[in-house]
Amino acid sequence: MPKTFSKASMATFPEIIVAGWARERPDLKDTGLSVTLRLRSLSIEIDHKFSKIAAGEGVQVEDILLLFGIRRRGAPYRIRPTEICAMLNITSGAATYRIQRLVSNGLCERDPDPVDGRSYLLRVAPKGMQLIDRAVEAVAEASDVALQAAGLSSTQLASFFGLLKRIEAGWEVVVPPEENPLARQEGAEFASAANSK
Repeated sequence: MPKTFSKASMATFPEIIVAGWARERPDLKDTGLSVTLRLRSLSIEIDHKFSKIAAGEGVQVEDILLLFGIRRRGAPYRIRPTEICAMLNITSGAATYRIQRLVSNGLCERDPDPVDGRSYLLRVAPKGMQLIDRAVEAVAEASDVALQAAGLSSTQLASFFGLLKRIEAGWEVVVPPEENPLARQEGAEFASAANSK
């Protein structure tokens, strides 16, 4: 059974940071800052867990994220290099480097591109598929443990999801789509996936 953490027992790092800013700059409204710092701290914790899972598999976290992205597209689990650049918001040089690393480790293979004979499609190899399944199961397990430790009911969790979506929408106003590294046109991505089959 997961151990639950009592917030009353000690201040969290985001609370310490917010308290410091409230002391130094009492003119600033700290409500939005407090939420942002908590979300940022949570993101750092999650990234840390992702990195540990990747290290346990002998790969870098960037490899795991790319493999996850390809797997989510569905069969035949392959993608064009240009689509990797768009999906991860990275340069073609960075994409080439990651692709080579995946191929060298036997996690992916290059297939000829039936549309463009000068290019290729990156396909997840059986070894890569096994790694993806282990890694995503580890992420799911860690996520379940965290939620159980938080003690949230299904109603509270549904409410939290709704609030989180509203906060995400608010941040989309602050960071416009053309600047947002997470902005994706899902329909276009699925159309690209279909064209790759």
